[in-house]
Amino acid sequence: MFGMRHCGGKWGGGRGWGGRHGGGNMMRAGRMLAQGDLRLIALALIAEQPRHGYEIIKVLEDKTAGWYSPSPGIVYPTLTYLEEAGYVTAQAEGAKKLYTITEEGRAHLDENRDFVDAVLERLAFIGERVTRMRRRFGGDDDDRRGMPPLVRAALENLREVAAKRLDDDDEAEAKVVEVLARAAAELKKS
Repeated sequence: MFGMRHCGGKWGGGRGWGGRHGGGNMMRAGRMLAQGDLRLIALALIAEQPRHGYEIIKVLEDKTAGWYSPSPGIVYPTLTYLEEAGYVTAQAEGAKKLYTITEEGRAHLDENRDFVDAVLERLAFIGERVTRMRRRFGGDDDDRRGMPPLVRAALENLREVAAKRLDDDDEAEAKVVEVLARAAAELKKS
């Protein structure tokens, strides 16, 4: 979808975010940043301070604790669009460009402030949730850092579903172990 690396689709478990952050599950949250949404979010980040494209990617990764990272193939065309629309200016710094918001960009951002604030709040919530899950299931994911984001997300979802099953059923341990052993055996075959 639009060249973004994110976790889309329903991976199972169906556990919702709950509260004012809406329904759905964690795996669907990455869908929220369609191309137009990313334009507004990038503009909001540039409004905070002038930024390079890679900084926008990094800020979004940091806000979501590494769970969501837009690809350069979507961020740089987004920045080109913002520049062509007159919302930002770009100043060359060697091979990089530093983007700064314009007055027209600030006006456009102000017109969409409620939406932008809601999406930024949602991204922060995702980051908090991912951080809590990592703490709950054994700390940082240093050993999985090289994995593709979808694989990391699937593993995190698996942990969440397994933990929920174990919390709900005292005799579920044997079933969880059996399912995980079957999955490992299947992966070894392929």
